[in-house]
Amino acid sequence: MYNILIYTVTAGNGHNNIASTFAECAKKYYGDDVNIKIIKFYNDDEYSSPFRNFIIDDCYRLSVKLALPIYNRTYKVKQVKRNLKRNTFWVKAAITGRHKKVLETIEEFKPDCIFCTHFFPAAVLSDLKRQRKLHVPFVTMLFDYIVTPYIETAIEADLIFVPNEELKQEMLQIGFRENQLKVVGLICKYEVQEIPRPKDKRLTVLIFSGAGSFAGLYKQVKFLLKSDLDIDVLLLNGKDKKKYKKLDKYINKLKSMGKLQKMHVENYGFISKEELFDLYKRADCVVSKTGGNSITEIFNLNRVLIVTDKLAAQEWRNVEYLKSFADCFIINKKEDLTNLLKSGVFTDEFFAKYIQDVKKIQTPGANKRYVDAIIELCKEHQKGETPAKTD
Repeated sequence: MYNILIYTVTAGNGHNNIASTFAECAKKYYGDDVNIKIIKFYNDDEYSSPFRNFIIDDCYRLSVKLALPIYNRTYKVKQVKRNLKRNTFWVKAAITGRHKKVLETIEEFKPDCIFCTHFFPAAVLSDLKRQRKLHVPFVTMLFDYIVTPYIETAIEADLIFVPNEELKQEMLQIGFRENQLKVVGLICKYEVQEIPRPKDKRLTVLIFSGAGSFAGLYKQVKFLLKSDLDIDVLLLNGKDKKKYKKLDKYINKLKSMGKLQKMHVENYGFISKEELFDLYKRADCVVSKTGGNSITEIFNLNRVLIVTDKLAAQEWRNVEYLKSFADCFIINKKEDLTNLLKSGVFTDEFFAKYIQDVKKIQTPGANKRYVDAIIELCKEHQKGETPAKTD
């Protein structure tokens, strides 16, 4: 039996999705041989810190929505002008008081390996390792297609999953060791798979339009619905009940006015991942946020990405990474989405070429490689071969 402790942080949904995806994959490939405990670093009862969770999650969302230029400028400065002491200061403020609780959890659960989907818990474990209080291997990861400014605080990790070779070289340049870094792609709940697109299929666009989506997207959606294009539109609002009801009311208003004769519209609230997969299968294009997890599931399923230009710095880097291999589209004004969808660019030939282009960045089997690598560390730990000593 391998005990695996997973620490995650609610800063958007991506980190939590990675934690749950890893747990599902570990059970899929190793069944009852694995025992997994997932802890949300600021949410779960014994770790609860409402104020810090507000700062990390809600304030991030607010800063991206209301002060995006300032957020992006700050992020880029920290990313380019790396200074371990300065970066550590901000992380220390977030992790103060966590160390004792982490040690208590380790003593109680007795993990063979710890997987951190965010750098905050990884920073705590790095501290404990330097203090020689940690005797269990721990793993973390890059969760975007960029080297985050704060990853240096996880410098003592036994293993760091990296999406591609380019980022591995950046990590080496800032002081990480070759034997720490493993290029595996990004773990994602929707692994690489071919979903055949029927010839002359009616164009279908899936739009993530909930609270976690873009500022200003609502106006683009309203403009699109009024256009009554001959397409299918799937609107997904997630847990944003207010937006769901607002769109539902607007759709019914258009129908009562005799509009929406050609366009087929479906409006959804919160749905399961199985239901989401069904929407992905129907869609040709996806209007979405572009966190590392989100963008990976989109190109893993060969869906074409459309984004607004109001993105956080790390999301821009994810888009740039995709654009270096395959087409994706950036919209700004309220009419841009409608104009793009009626431009005629989305032909059978376009989609055939896109599928071939996006294969260059897909990493089939990434999820299993994550699981196998951590299971290997568990085996080494049980044999007494870990943890690796600090330099």
